[in-house]
Amino acid sequence: MKIKLYAQIIAVLLALFVNFLWSTSFVIIKFGLKEIPPHTRATKLLNETRDSKDNLKGSLHI
Repeated sequence: MKIKLYAQIIAVLLALFVNFLWSTSFVIIKFGLKEIPPHTRATKLLNETRDSKDNLKGSLHI
């Protein structure tokens, strides 16, 4: 009986912890999207895409 109660308490604490992590991630993403200008995000995305294509060309040896 004691082990079952202990397991339930652990399950509730883990559920609360996951809920906390889930809710704070949206706040952090919203803050990041507001603070970082769109041109910076777009430039970073394009550079990452270009770099990955350059790495692919170099590995094919055609």
